[in-house]
Amino acid sequence: MAVMTKVPSPSRTNSDTRGGNRLPPEPFDGSEESLRLLVDHVPGVIYLCRNDPHFNMLFLSESIQNLVGYPASDFLSGEVSFVDLYHPEDAPKIFSQVSESLKAEKRYHLIYRLRDRSGNWKWVEEFGLGIEREGCTDFLEGYLRDITDRIEAEQALRHSEEFNRRIVETVPAGIVRIDMEGSVRLANLHAEKILGLSYDELTQKYIYDFQTDTVWEDGTPCPYTEYPAFKCLKTLEEQPPVTMGVRKKDGKISWGIYSATPIFDETTKEPKGAVVTVLDITWRKEAEEKIQSSKTRWRTLVENAPNFVAIIDPQGNYQYINRVAKGFDREEVLSADVFKWVSPNQHKVIRDSIKETIRTGGPVKYEVEVVVPGSGSTWWSSCMGLIDPSVDPPQIMVISTDITNEKRAKEDLARAHSELEERVRVRTHQLTQANQRLQEEIVEREKVQKKLQDAMEIAESANRAKGDFIASMSHELRTPLTSVLGFVGLLEGERHGELTESQNDFVSTIRRNAEHLLSLINDILDVAKTEAGEGELVKSVVDLDMLVRQC
Repeated sequence: MAVMTKVPSPSRTNSDTRGGNRLPPEPFDGSEESLRLLVDHVPGVIYLCRNDPHFNMLFLSESIQNLVGYPASDFLSGEVSFVDLYHPEDAPKIFSQVSESLKAEKRYHLIYRLRDRSGNWKWVEEFGLGIEREGCTDFLEGYLRDITDRIEAEQALRHSEEFNRRIVETVPAGIVRIDMEGSVRLANLHAEKILGLSYDELTQKYIYDFQTDTVWEDGTPCPYTEYPAFKCLKTLEEQPPVTMGVRKKDGKISWGIYSATPIFDETTKEPKGAVVTVLDITWRKEAEEKIQSSKTRWRTLVENAPNFVAIIDPQGNYQYINRVAKGFDREEVLSADVFKWVSPNQHKVIRDSIKETIRTGGPVKYEVEVVVPGSGSTWWSSCMGLIDPSVDPPQIMVISTDITNEKRAKEDLARAHSELEERVRVRTHQLTQANQRLQEEIVEREKVQKKLQDAMEIAESANRAKGDFIASMSHELRTPLTSVLGFVGLLEGERHGELTESQNDFVSTIRRNAEHLLSLINDILDVAKTEAGEGELVKSVVDLDMLVRQC
């Protein structure tokens, strides 16, 4: 225990007792009887103890038994010690606070728990101070009282306040408390979010500070005198909910349903202010705006659609139509039904389509012929569908398109198709006949080609025979010519006698004619080889002058 202990503690027993209380004579001035009378009338416990680790009691009032169930004699005899009754969590704080107070030469004030004889914990409040003797704080005297009821009441109050605070914070609405001057005193998180302000910012405002930022649903400014909070403070009556918008710091409008209830002091019944509740409906407003915008866009699209859009009931009566075709009167159409301008034999088509649409929700398609006043008949293609299956009676949307031109185009196309088929049939017949003639011509040509082939083969055979003949003939001719040229050579050599001039002329004529004949034979052979594809190209020197003269 961290207390000032300068005088050694005596033993925890003392035989000098009176009436169950140990009375050290030194610290007291007065008779024992007067002291007893004073102590018995004090609503608490008075003690005098040594400043030692056990706080050994030297005097203790009998009222201690009412507090912890042990008589004072048990403490004075040392059988029971206050230290043993301290709550484990409180003991360190008790020793520390007593020690610090004694060092500072101040009174100590303690609140802690004591265990009574039944094992229950009692809350006590203790006031005490140190008594010095010869410069040392040897004794402690003080007073303690039972504050269990007060602590439990405070705890219950704190629990209740915490419970209420949690309720306020978890309620899905903004809650603001204002005083009678209109000053914001309290606000929960939902209120902070709805108004776009922090807690500190809110609690520095008065209700009239919001006047420049509040609007009605139609966008007009809302004066603070119309606030439910202001009316509540003025009339001290609960105000019904109203819808207002508050422009937040970011420029966005937060929409809420505001109501106010006065609050009064429980004891004096004096008015204390009002509680304002705010139900955030910003999301609903945004959804409504989106729905309205969607409706506007839808109506714009429908009104400007190239198709005819109508809404009918299950009996076929018109409830809406975006426009009417040429030749119809809008008011007349709206006062009629879908059957009026349709031939009776097609009424069943429309009735069946309506039934099927109600059963399945659509879309259901059909085509009918409509009689236009003063313009004859036109064909329309329509598609039915339920607008909202949850609505009763159901509303049916009908989208119709004039397909008269398409119908006529189909009819023209069908006629053209029929004519084309006939033309194709005739042309096919003609092509079949031409094909047959062509087949016959092909057969005839094949026969002619066969004859030509045979003739070519005969000609080729004749050419081969001609070549063979020329080759054989040239061989037969070259042999005697070679002999003639040989004998001419012998004659020209004059081995058998000298020749006369006329004889030399004869011999020259023989040689010249023989060589000419041999040249012709060679040319014939070259031509034959060329025709047979066996010709060879021979390079030789040519005397151009002689060649020109020969030509």
